[in-house]
Amino acid sequence: MHLQVHQIKARIECIDHLIAGGYNLAESEIHVERSLDENAIIKDRLERAFPGNYGIFLSLHFGRFLHEKIDSAEKAAAFDKIISFLDHVENIEIPKDLADLLNETYRGIEAETLENIAQGFHTMVQAMDHPEEYMEANRLAIKDYLQYRTSEAYQNSPACQLQQLLLDFQRSSGYYDILIPNLKILSQSYCSYLKKLHEANEQFLQQFPEAQKLMQIQAQDSLQDPPQDSPQDPAVDKECDKQ
Repeated sequence: MHLQVHQIKARIECIDHLIAGGYNLAESEIHVERSLDENAIIKDRLERAFPGNYGIFLSLHFGRFLHEKIDSAEKAAAFDKIISFLDHVENIEIPKDLADLLNETYRGIEAETLENIAQGFHTMVQAMDHPEEYMEANRLAIKDYLQYRTSEAYQNSPACQLQQLLLDFQRSSGYYDILIPNLKILSQSYCSYLKKLHEANEQFLQQFPEAQKLMQIQAQDSLQDPPQDSPQDPAVDKECDKQ
C-alpha cells in the first residue's frame, strides 16, 4: 500500500513540477527518476528515523545494498513494511552526554568525507572476502581490541553505555524483527553480504577463541553485535535462501 501511494503521489508531483518548470522535459525527467526511486525513499527514512549522525551512517551503510528493482509482490510488501516501520519507530531518549558521544562517534559524515566512508566500507568488504589474510595482517590490533572490549574499563565507559542503549532500542523497536528481514527480501546483495559476514565471523572465532568471552558478555547484557546488522543464523535466513 505504501509503495502504491508513493508512486501515485510521485506521479502527481512530477506533473506539477513539469508545469511549474515551463515544461522543461530534461529537468522534469531527472525529477521523475528521483521521485520514483523507492530505494532513495528508504535511505531518506533511515536517516530521519534514527538519532543524529547515526541515522546518516545507517542510511549510508544500508544504502550500498539498495539498488535493486522492486519487481515482485513480495518485494513490494517488504517495502511497505520497511516504510511503515521507519515512519512509526519511536524516538529514542538519549542523555545529553551520550548524545554528544554519539554525534562525535559518527561525526564527519558530510559530503567531503563520503569518499572516505565509502572507502571504509570497501575495505570491510575486502576483509570479508579474504578474512584469513586480514586477520593475520591485523592480529595484534585485533587482540588489543578484544582485550579492551572485555575489560572492566570498557564495560563502565560511556561508549559501552551508548552501545547498549542503541542495541536495546533496536531490539525493542522491531529493527531486527522487521527492518533486517525485509531488507533481505529487497536486496540480494545484502543477503550476500550477510552470508560473507557470517562466514568471516566463524573464521574469526576460530582464530581468536578469546572472542567467545566478548560474546558471553554480550549475551548476558542481551546485546547483539555488530549494531547495524542482525547476526545471521542459517536456520532462520529463509529470506536469503529463497533468492
